[in-house]
Amino acid sequence: MRIIEKTAYTAKELKELFPKAFEKAHYNFQKDESYDNRDNEATIKAFIDALPYIWLRRDEIAVTYGVYNLTEIEELTGEELYSFLKVNDVISKFTKGEEYTNKNSNVKRYSCPLTGYCMDDVFLDPFWEWLNDYKNSPLTYGELVRECYQSGQKAIQADYDYYFSEENFIEMSEINEWEYFKDSSFCFED
Repeated sequence: MRIIEKTAYTAKELKELFPKAFEKAHYNFQKDESYDNRDNEATIKAFIDALPYIWLRRDEIAVTYGVYNLTEIEELTGEELYSFLKVNDVISKFTKGEEYTNKNSNVKRYSCPLTGYCMDDVFLDPFWEWLNDYKNSPLTYGELVRECYQSGQKAIQADYDYYFSEENFIEMSEINEWEYFKDSSFCFED
């Protein structure tokens, strides 16, 4: 039997001392680690379910034919849009939960009203901005929904990008006390 001693490094140390090994360990993290998108998907579903006559497919917004025709729904603005959203119970769905006001704005917001997850607020921020001054807003229903959806999608992409970033890899390694050998392999403790 032989005893072999090897030095284990934190991700931060590995990056400083063995940059190529760090790149490989980070690559392995990206390849092996699965991004949990369930909360984001739940927010998207709750957002879609709350909107009358609209469903979203990846990068497009489709408006179904209901009481109104396609053009009438998409083109609603101002007080007509407010009434439409109130009658269809959207405003109450988007304004439940704890109310707060952003210190940089007088717009009332509601903490995570769709699912209880922080991404709700990102999706609904354009809606709350509109709600604050809907009488003077030129936004149509279609534009408002697109702004909300795009705001949420942009935040989800940023969340995804950060999750697989070097910064998060180092942070997760520190939190979980993961260590690596200079060849980038993971150090398992017995």
